[in-house]
Amino acid sequence: MATDIFGVSGRAMMDAMIAGEHNPKVLAEMARAGMRKKREALVEALTGNFEDHHAHLIALILKTIDHLTALIEELSTAIERALSDLPTPDGPGGGNDSGTGGASATGLDEVPGIGPATA
Repeated sequence: MATDIFGVSGRAMMDAMIAGEHNPKVLAEMARAGMRKKREALVEALTGNFEDHHAHLIALILKTIDHLTALIEELSTAIERALSDLPTPDGPGGGNDSGTGGASATGLDEVPGIGPATA
């Protein structure tokens, strides 16, 4: 049904459930884009027993996901900065146009299966 439960629609529904909304029809109306045509199935899927302890657990899980996402973004920025500082044939941070700083000059991202993030 939903390919990404942490996407815009899924997150909106979970946030509403945490805030106390338990009406499956109201929750299904929060669907966006391709999920809108699946509202009947969403109503069925969202029908059930959802207690305060479920809301508390989902809130903790979402908080953890948000924290880890922020850490990943912080590390990605640090990696990009470190890559841009790598020496290249044109000097530090070099003159390549790949947008990956020195990553291209190392040749690692030219190996099949290895992109700039892995390099």
